[in-house]
Amino acid sequence: MENQEIIFEGKKIKPTKTGIWRCPFGCHTDNRFAAPKWKTEKGFMRHLENCYMRPSAVEKRNNEKQQKYNEQIERNNILEKLKDSFIATLKYKIGDEICYVKKIVVKDTHEWRGNRSVKVRYEPVLRFDAVKTNVSSINFEEPDIIPTIENMNRFVYFNNGIKLSDIMKYEDAVKIAKEKTIADEQYRHESSMLR
Repeated sequence: MENQEIIFEGKKIKPTKTGIWRCPFGCHTDNRFAAPKWKTEKGFMRHLENCYMRPSAVEKRNNEKQQKYNEQIERNNILEKLKDSFIATLKYKIGDEICYVKKIVVKDTHEWRGNRSVKVRYEPVLRFDAVKTNVSSINFEEPDIIPTIENMNRFVYFNNGIKLSDIMKYEDAVKIAKEKTIADEQYRHESSMLR
């Protein structure tokens, strides 16, 4: 019995002279292995309905990709407008002096000895300093969802990661830095007593 040709999504497909069906959509891309073939029309039709390279599946993927791209462009435009309006409401502008408390690792938990890292202490030795600096850039973290103008202050940071909540008066920064340094020393002392 001679197999008939199949018309699938506008493409005429015929079996070979020996009755073997091969996918015409080029879904086999791995040249290390032989291309799959089907001996029955039923099995071949099942493959065609699920083939990821059939024209309808390719068009669907392209439409989804284009839709995601359009959504991302729209989201970026909304975020840019939000950023511009939030920067206008900020009391700190580029060039202004700000003060914050900076954490400095004096001695880390690991040290390099030769070509390997060796653990020499359980907790790092920290020091906190009050630092004055000028705002050189205003940046935003990438939010998961589009925020409102009221909660944009959670995503804004200055220079290399100074958050809006970290900024304070210099006198307060000096006081908090001393308190944090003393607290770190006490914590390390108590931890060593418990071991």
